[in-house]
Amino acid sequence: MRLLDRSFVDVARKHFNGDDLQRVMFAHDMARYAHAGQTPRDSGKPVITHPERVAKITIGLNMRRPDITALALLHDIIEDCAFLSRADIARIRTVFDGDLIDDLYTLSKRSSSVHIEWTGSRMDYYHSLRHASQRVQIVKSCDRLDNLLDTAHVTSDKRERQRRTTRDHLVPMLQDMLRGMNRTDPMRYVVEYLFEEFERLCKG
Repeated sequence: MRLLDRSFVDVARKHFNGDDLQRVMFAHDMARYAHAGQTPRDSGKPVITHPERVAKITIGLNMRRPDITALALLHDIIEDCAFLSRADIARIRTVFDGDLIDDLYTLSKRSSSVHIEWTGSRMDYYHSLRHASQRVQIVKSCDRLDNLLDTAHVTSDKRERQRRTTRDHLVPMLQDMLRGMNRTDPMRYVVEYLFEEFERLCKG
């Protein structure tokens, strides 16, 4: 993806303006706050770089909607940020619709109560994604695409688990999405691209 090497702030300022830019930057600030001080991923890079890359993937696919970009930036905050408070959730709700909060919980392996761990199975989680909103399915797919592309510091076992769950759950989800779209749907190109990338990256 051609935008991945550029800073998120530069990308956001190029592709958004006015109120849309303000909302995207609010989500970016919230993500930076929520992930501050977390142990870096295996790569040694700050944790915030992952949601920034996911958000840049959505923008690079011409999904220049502030709600999708915000969901990409915030997609890990419920699951990964133990100190996130109800007040923090309320702040997000004041800027974005309540459905975005629901989508964040769907993306998370936590329940709808803050700090309550997910008690379902992996199958339950992927089943919930199959019945989620389109933007949840798109952001989850972009999240997994970034995971599959970020190979430098991932063990072979983890890489194979990612490929297996992508083949078993996310590829069928994208196929369902395509079956429900007509040829003129503006999101069809995005879903086709993600499907083709998963097929390419999950071979073997």
